[in-house]
Amino acid sequence: MPHSPERLVHELVPPLAGVTPQGGRVARRYPPGDTPVVLFTAPHGGGKTHILETVKDAYLSTVPVALIDLAPSQHLDAGHAPVLGRAASQGECVVDALYHLMVGLASANVSFRRLRFPRLVPGLVAALSVRMPAPTDDPDWRLLEQRAASLMSAFSRRGPRDWLPGHEPELTDVEWPEDVARVLVRALLGKAAPSRFLQLPRTRRPSALDWYSRRFSLDDGYLALADLVKQYHEAETRRRAESTLLAAFFDDLADHYEKIRGPGPLVLLDNADTALGEDLLDLVFSVREERREALPDPLVILATARHGDLRSLHGRGRQSVRVEPVPPLSYADVVAVLGESRRVHVPGGNLAAIPQAIHRVTQGNPYGVRVLCEAVARSDEQPVAHRLLSLSVSDGLSSAEQLLARLVPGRGTGELLTLLSAARDEPAARALAEWRYKGIGGDRYADALEVHRLGESSRPLGATGLFADPFLHTLLIHELRRRCADEESRHWNWAGIHTFLRDHYRTRGDDASVPAELHHSLALGETTDVVRQLTDRFRAGTVAQWLRELRQVACAPHPPSVEDIRQAVAGGECDSSTGGDDLARTVGRLLHALWRALDLEAGPPDTELIDGVAADLERLAQVHPQDLPLLRHAAKRWPEALCTVRPLGFDLLSP
Repeated sequence: MPHSPERLVHELVPPLAGVTPQGGRVARRYPPGDTPVVLFTAPHGGGKTHILETVKDAYLSTVPVALIDLAPSQHLDAGHAPVLGRAASQGECVVDALYHLMVGLASANVSFRRLRFPRLVPGLVAALSVRMPAPTDDPDWRLLEQRAASLMSAFSRRGPRDWLPGHEPELTDVEWPEDVARVLVRALLGKAAPSRFLQLPRTRRPSALDWYSRRFSLDDGYLALADLVKQYHEAETRRRAESTLLAAFFDDLADHYEKIRGPGPLVLLDNADTALGEDLLDLVFSVREERREALPDPLVILATARHGDLRSLHGRGRQSVRVEPVPPLSYADVVAVLGESRRVHVPGGNLAAIPQAIHRVTQGNPYGVRVLCEAVARSDEQPVAHRLLSLSVSDGLSSAEQLLARLVPGRGTGELLTLLSAARDEPAARALAEWRYKGIGGDRYADALEVHRLGESSRPLGATGLFADPFLHTLLIHELRRRCADEESRHWNWAGIHTFLRDHYRTRGDDASVPAELHHSLALGETTDVVRQLTDRFRAGTVAQWLRELRQVACAPHPPSVEDIRQAVAGGECDSSTGGDDLARTVGRLLHALWRALDLEAGPPDTELIDGVAADLERLAQVHPQDLPLLRHAAKRWPEALCTVRPLGFDLLSP
């Protein structure tokens, strides 16, 4: 059985496209023109790209398919193909995306008539030429030449370089982009593909240039294209030019499919939560609304994003967009992936605990599962649950280092996010950035927010501190611990970081900051003082508030280079209260049990530790008889939650 994201694809796409990957027709759920944009959401490494690649591979020989990645090219690794042309002077733009969508759809090798774009091509050539002041040897000019040649070679039998010679003298003295556009369009459309290319599919219809004439209310199509370039060249009118090009794109598709009435093409937009993706989606919705009375377009658009709160979706109804969260992999999926990696049956001996540990630390993140399963398969030694992130992978990297290289985009961002993983809220993180990067901390922090969106608008169960993704937070804490344990690293000091953060909360002076202060004290290993203060707060405060504070304190990371005795203290083998009374010893056992159980990297807690949590909560109920129902409820529900793959959400189970 396919893993969870693939199941989502096989169930969702055929009713949208009206066809199965094998070419079998199925009833479409929506009429052409009303098909919503489907937005798959998941954190980095959550399987979004895998979904789009699965769709492309499945449908490539059935319908025209185009897949483009809208992420900034500097954030992509070698395995992704960015939208071309981003080095050009205008940077990332909708025209680049349209160019690649058109080339991808026109290149499709399917059984029915090949897609042509007679309206879009002249407009694209004109718009792209705005970047070219004159025919020189600079990279921008060569880029235009390559793209224009690609545009024409898709529709002409002539060689891709037959169009420019003979027209270079006309380009020598031009001063304005629209002049370049007019010469290039005449050269391209006049020489490479004259009347056959310019004519729309049905002879009763006017030429593509007439389409632009009507759009701009001008008699000359070339003058209309020159106006298009003027609009594109000015920032305040560029959106109008992009709307025109997208309307040409939709009209070409609608015209092509009017007679075929077959399944429409698929457009796959990866990383649509980028600025370019937001702009493109916003234009898609606007132009589709503008074309309500025109021939419906048959396009099916699938996109991906880390979250569903996109600017372009605000105010859109369910008829325009359908948000589909990508489910994490299940435990059974992890067992299957690990079995494939090792080519053996997984259960048996100590290895039986490994799938559960992988599932717990990754939270079902598909990329994380794959990397850890491959690391386990390559390991020469018997893998240990709490050492999974330290296993070697390729090129001397640990599994955690490889995961962070993929999940944290942008050079230099990983270092800053590693530091910020120690903070509990935005004010503390900003203060930490200023402390670490004196003078530029605010700018560095703002860059991190822009690149990674630390504060998500919709935070899942188990969100930790600033980070909405518990897996990413675990990786960053692991990296912070590793850097601080390295004696050669002068700039990383675990005690210095957490002392600064503890003092930051202490200087606030309010009671609400005490749990965060104790959180950092625990990260420093000051267990005796933490247990004493928690015991005093249990005696003096309300139980409901104390339970919430206990959870916040117990999420502290374990300090590096310090013996881990959490299991021993939780089991009563040693005392963390150093001479405290029975209540202090109970609070100490409970704190250490939760501290160990909430550590995703440490592996799943055993039955003895979970039973101890229930027993200690029952003991506390005897101290606060007026809160007996609340504590007994916690004694029942907390152990259940701690055994799940997402224990960080257990505080939501308490009344």
